[in-house]
Amino acid sequence: ENFGGNRMKTRKLLAVVLAVTMLVSLFSVPAFAEGEATIVEDLGILVGDGDGVTAEYLAKAATKLQGAMVTLRLLGLEDEAVAFEGTATFTDAGMATPYWAPILAYFKANPELGFQGPGDGSFGVKDMLTAQMLNKVLLVVLGYEEGVDFTWNTANEDAVSMGLTALEGKEELTNHDIAMAIVEALGLETVGGMTLI
Repeated sequence: ENFGGNRMKTRKLLAVVLAVTMLVSLFSVPAFAEGEATIVEDLGILVGDGDGVTAEYLAKAATKLQGAMVTLRLLGLEDEAVAFEGTATFTDAGMATPYWAPILAYFKANPELGFQGPGDGSFGVKDMLTAQMLNKVLLVVLGYEEGVDFTWNTANEDAVSMGLTALEGKEELTNHDIAMAIVEALGLETVGGMTLI
């Protein structure tokens, strides 16, 4: 076992976390916007298409499935979702690659994570990610409860009022938009009074 390598990875992650915390506390998001892709890549929240988080990857339109994966990574649930063995799933789960099968079943079994589809039993595996979807997810990750602290219909406005302004005025998103919104969210206080990072 490579315990030394694990210590090095931990040190690198702690250094990134410290750097993000310092940046968030000292500057607004636009002041370090060019570095948000590096931050989310170093934290393992965005990983790219095989070549890392490149300019080409950042320019791509973001999918709803990417939004779902980002949610799992922000909450530390990716490994649990990938290993999930439940069989109840969404009606359109078969339209995704087999890799997504346990993940979609995991979301079906955990509606509190905020991905339950349009209400017709489907997930929307071919849908693009919208600002409304990501704002809803980020509010959930920050500890806000849908139907209590915010609503689906007002998720964009509620997000802005709670400090999530990176997606204001946007509709369908790119991967770069995801990176900007996540970096902004990392510095915000959760409902429990801690910062997300």
